[in-house]
Amino acid sequence: MDGAEYNGSAKYRASAHCTARLRAAHFAAMQEAQIEPHAGSGPSVALRRELRYFGMVAAFGLLVMPLLIYLAGVLTLGPYDGGLWSFLGALYRAFFTFHASAWLLLLGPYLLFWAIRLLTRPLRRHWV
Repeated sequence: MDGAEYNGSAKYRASAHCTARLRAAHFAAMQEAQIEPHAGSGPSVALRRELRYFGMVAAFGLLVMPLLIYLAGVLTLGPYDGGLWSFLGALYRAFFTFHASAWLLLLGPYLLFWAIRLLTRPLRRHWV
């Protein structure tokens, strides 16, 4: 065996050993840094993410969607009797008295969001 080959392979083994030690140390540090949630300590990360999604989409459904619906109605059907405030009052009154049509209208964006997530799930790399 040539001396150059021996030194090259010895350097490679030393480098590989050093790399393996660094990976092990990094893995140990990563495990140590992760804080495992204790039972009853609060919602999981996935639940918090889902609640955040729900909050954003529900806010859109409660605040922006009624304005878009009113605008579309005024542009296509003409003015609403009583104006914007009358429309919003009737819509939120129906929402707070639990009429299914108002709930479907205001939660529709979240249902659409869920449908898109379910349809695109096979296309994602990691399923959540």
